[in-house]
Amino acid sequence: MKKVLCVSFILFAFLVVSQAYTTPAKMAPGLSKDPMTGKAYAGSEKCKTCHKAKYDSWKNTIHAWMVLG
Repeated sequence: MKKVLCVSFILFAFLVVSQAYTTPAKMAPGLSKDPMTGKAYAGSEKCKTCHKAKYDSWKNTIHAWMVLG
């Protein structure tokens, strides 16, 4: 019984984590609205032209990996 619960928990955790990493990849780049605030988001490509230092710092994070793929 413990084995079944352990395997079930591991499978559930894997599905939750994999969903967290695949959901952002489905977002299209460019202008969109933040679902929480409703404010427009221009996208990282547009931001990097005026904020190069911030963009260069951000692009090496896991957040960029999730957005840029």
